[in-house]
Amino acid sequence: GTAGGAGEEVHRVSIGEAFRSITRVAAPFFRRGGRRCWGLAVANLIFLGLETCMFIKLTDINKQVTNAAMAKDRDLFFQCIHSLAGWILLLLLAVFVNVLAGGAFSLEWRRFITDRLLHDYVGDTQAFYRLKMQRSDIDNPDQRIGQDVGTFTLTVVTLLMRLIRAVMTILSMSVVLIMVSAKLFWVLGS
Repeated sequence: GTAGGAGEEVHRVSIGEAFRSITRVAAPFFRRGGRRCWGLAVANLIFLGLETCMFIKLTDINKQVTNAAMAKDRDLFFQCIHSLAGWILLLLLAVFVNVLAGGAFSLEWRRFITDRLLHDYVGDTQAFYRLKMQRSDIDNPDQRIGQDVGTFTLTVVTLLMRLIRAVMTILSMSVVLIMVSAKLFWVLGS
């Protein structure tokens, strides 16, 4: 097919091909990025885990609020509401720090890839001159490197964080469901 009638052929990429390409781009960063890249990656995972644990705690407190309301226990109800408010504030803080860590990770990865591509572009390989000779239709390749790398890193980091968050949520809610009713878990799971 063509892309928007522009006459350009669209190359369909499988999920496996996309994953291999992302891995090929990410691997040098993790091999040569040093402690900073690993520290930011671990910080993201820790805060994603904290978010998940806090959501479980909020679910438990919400249950306590409902039970206190049903029992018409005013003191317990307001105690649970105060606890709920405190946990919500902690969750907001964890989400904020996780967004900062994700942004820092994305920026660090972007810097690494941009430096590598620009070095290859104007370095010993003389990719700049070869590209100009082979493809005159490419407009401002250096500018495109900066923009495309930024879009790529932000998209990949966002996608991975959402995927990890979804897996953690599914696993944690499965544990909660098993604690409530193992039979129900197995019925729903099959």
